[in-house]
Amino acid sequence: MPQTTKKRSWLTKLRAWFKARKNQKEREKSAKAIGDRVVSVVYLPQEATCMNGHLSLAIPQDFKVLENRATAMETVLYGSRCDLMLTISAIPFQGALQQITPAVLQQNFIRALYAVQIDRFEQDYIRFSPRVCMYYSIQDPERSEYSVCALVQQRKTVYSLLFTENVKPNLPVIDTMISTIQLH
Repeated sequence: MPQTTKKRSWLTKLRAWFKARKNQKEREKSAKAIGDRVVSVVYLPQEATCMNGHLSLAIPQDFKVLENRATAMETVLYGSRCDLMLTISAIPFQGALQQITPAVLQQNFIRALYAVQIDRFEQDYIRFSPRVCMYYSIQDPERSEYSVCALVQQRKTVYSLLFTENVKPNLPVIDTMISTIQLH
């Protein structure tokens, strides 16, 4: 018995043609966009949990705990291969972190440390917790240092992640580490 095929109407054929054309254009556009920029992947195989289990983030395999001060709620991690130091500390904070501006942070740093030049300042949220990231360099005749500070607020506590030492070549790793922060 011969098989009968269902005839497609001219309208269905036209829709299929437009859909195929649209998909082809989207594929070409995405291929062009990927070709124009460099895509890099950072793999962070190890998860670190600190501050009594309140904060966790992914870190490179070579990071080890250098110092752990339970009384000061501070942990210092050091990556031997990348020569990067990460100091995580919990700071009591009554205000709202999302209302902090670069000028306020800069004034506080000038009073506390040295003159600071902020290169990049970002504000966003991790779930419902506000996060501030500041990329800055210390302007001091004796030493020149580039650092990254990420502040994440949970209730009346701000967790500070301060990246120092060899920061500039490790910015993709630092950005990935900051993006993996989780509060429990």
